[in-house]
Amino acid sequence: MSSTTDNENNYTSALSDERMKTLFSMFDQDSDGTIDFTELATYLYKIREDMSEATNEAIQFFLMLDKDDKRRLEFKMFVRLILHIFAGEGMNFFEAVDYLIEELKNVEITSADRKEITIAANNYRSHRDMAKKRERSCRSSGCSELRKIAKVI
Repeated sequence: MSSTTDNENNYTSALSDERMKTLFSMFDQDSDGTIDFTELATYLYKIREDMSEATNEAIQFFLMLDKDDKRRLEFKMFVRLILHIFAGEGMNFFEAVDYLIEELKNVEITSADRKEITIAANNYRSHRDMAKKRERSCRSSGCSELRKIAKVI
């Protein structure tokens, strides 16, 4: 079986895994059915125990996954993200999820941590807003033709 097939099988299994749903609920602090930047950064900090690393990863993950610029991750995107994190650590989600859930219950976020998360969230929003502004500017000035030419070259 290929690595791609294994990844898709893991993804399909994780979608219906109750522990993944529990993990999603833990991240989704406001219970709105999505994970925003602050929620993701908070729990990445709980995993990494390094706020700078957590906020940088949250920015990278949002830039990678938030293609429609909703600035929120829905459950399916969250599942892909968690599987990616586990794979990057050389761990199997299904073997380590129970440990992770217990660990995430025991970490406190300080006011200084919250301040750093807020700053990083503002940086992310600013980056996305500038990217949208550039995109709108390009649409009105013909940058799309230049992109097509650049792809050919």
